[in-house]
Formats: sequence, structure tokens, C-alpha cells
Amino acid sequence: MLQTGTQYSDNRVAFMCALLNIVDDGSILRCGKRLVLGQDVEALRRVELRPVDGRVVLDLSQVEIIDAAGLGALVDLHVRVTEMGAELVLLNPHPNVHDVLRMTRLDSVFTLCSLQVAESARPAAHAA
Repeated sequence: MLQTGTQYSDNRVAFMCALLNIVDDGSILRCGKRLVLGQDVEALRRVELRPVDGRVVLDLSQVEIIDAAGLGALVDLHVRVTEMGAELVLLNPHPNVHDVLRMTRLDSVFTLCSLQVAESARPAAHAA
């Protein structure tokens, strides 16, 4: 059964595979090494979404293995985020995941972003 999550002092909430970080000006969902049928997919499907500036960012840099259930969870997440009037951004997909997205043509459905692009899009800190 899925745990409700553990709240940490720095605003992280740990789930079985997903880690929700509230970062400066946005929320980033980070997944572990796999996104496959079972607890991994269920954790992603149950995570509370907090769009910031019209975006939900899913960091896939550590996900080395994804199956059909994982792809389905990504599509489900895309639908949920779109219904909220926001955009789902897949950040730094691992090369294995990127290949699967390309082969299934889901790369044309999702917004893919590299860390360099994401960092350059962040507003500069205001001087004191």
C-alpha cells in the first residue's frame, strides 16, 4: 500500500518513487531509477500537483527504466496538469527514457527541457 509521504523540514515530501521538492519559484517532481507498473507508477499518479507559474516540472534524469505503465502515468499526469490550466515539463529525461519517448512519438506531446534551459529561464535574483 502507498504511504502518504514523509514531510521534511526543507519542504520535500518523499513517496515511494517520487520526491516532491518545492524549489524557489516552482515545484519539481523527481522520480527514482524506474517508472514501472506497481508502486513507482502509483506514487506518481497520487502525488499532489502544485503548478507554479503555469508549470509542473517532472525531473526524469534518474529514471533509467520506463514501461508502458510508466508511459501511461506520464500521459495521465499530462492530462491532469493540462486540466489545471498548466503545462507539464519533462526535465532532463535520461537517454533511455528519451529514446522511448521518441520511439512512441510522445516526445511530440510533452515539453522536454534540459537543465541548462530550465536554469536560464529562471528569473535572476534581486539584489538587496
